[in-house]
Amino acid sequence: EALRNTLFFVVTLVPLGIASAMLLAILLNRKLKGLGIFRTAFYMPHITSTIAIAAVWVWIFNPELGLVNEMLRGLGVDNPPQWLESVVWAKPALLIIRIWQVAGYYMILFMAGLQTISDDLYEAASIDGAGPWQKTWRITIPLLANTTFFAVIMLTIESFNIFESIYAITEGGPGSSTNTLLYYIYSEGFQFYRMGYASALAWVLFLILFVLTAVQFAMRRRKE
Repeated sequence: EALRNTLFFVVTLVPLGIASAMLLAILLNRKLKGLGIFRTAFYMPHITSTIAIAAVWVWIFNPELGLVNEMLRGLGVDNPPQWLESVVWAKPALLIIRIWQVAGYYMILFMAGLQTISDDLYEAASIDGAGPWQKTWRITIPLLANTTFFAVIMLTIESFNIFESIYAITEGGPGSSTNTLLYYIYSEGFQFYRMGYASALAWVLFLILFVLTAVQFAMRRRKE
């Protein structure tokens, strides 16, 4: 069950986190006044204490007084989700929190990649009649391939190692619906003192990450 919960975060956090970060980077890669404030604001969640973040989001997702459910009720939803108190909605709630936390960091990486793309390519595309979507799809995304590859590897590892928000917000609950592999290792080793079993689980996690990283490098070389 812990592995299944972990895989949920991997298959959802990696693509959504990468897409969110790339979108933010493209939108904020402009020379306009005040953009530095937005860049800083989007990056701040990555360096903010997880405990402070947990306190804020627990209130935001409060089923009775939380901001999210108040907005949903205002939109006419009679029975909004219980979020962190629901077996069904706890993982999506944690996913939203993690995307909010990591998007700013990977946004910085993509913005650095965007700085290496020559403006001449976009000017030539404009002369040929390419629109904004064609420029993004044919120029921006392909030339960000190396940055995307690095971000995918790092975010995959981070998704398998998701721990802090679960420890601070749900403690693996409700039930065991958010009990991920790393939190399972922690609970087995430091709550139930089954150090041998916890060490074996840690080796399993290491092997999973090693194989996934090797496969990603092999796919990348073949694609090149």
